[in-house]
Amino acid sequence: FGTAMASVLGQNKASLQVVLVLRDEALCKDINEKRINSRYLPDYELPPNVSATTDIEAAVEGAQYAVHAVPVQASRAFFTKNKAHIAPTLPIICLSKGLEVSSGLTMADLIAECLGEQQPLAIMSGPSFAVEVMQQKPTSVA
Repeated sequence: FGTAMASVLGQNKASLQVVLVLRDEALCKDINEKRINSRYLPDYELPPNVSATTDIEAAVEGAQYAVHAVPVQASRAFFTKNKAHIAPTLPIICLSKGLEVSSGLTMADLIAECLGEQQPLAIMSGPSFAVEVMQQKPTSVA
């Protein structure tokens, strides 16, 4: 879903540099060289202003905001590992859906617990699928 949203951001604002943070160096290479996410969305080309890296520190340097699309169950580990690289003033737009099973926390509460109550945060949620987003089909996220 993160790749699909990165594509939409890149298409809608060509002057914006959109950087995906991934764990897999090979997938980063695919995205940067072939302009596709061969693992999840192999049939869709990404805009030229979308790139990928495994280096979160470089990705968020100078960022106006960060879009978080990590699955809920992996989000706590992600934020715990990367907290030092996420400025307390960096707005986060969270696309992760659902509750953390182990704690029952919503993403808003989980992010506040991991990064602090002061972290600027917006939550987007609703029924949508990555392929439909890539196909530019109407969706209902708020």
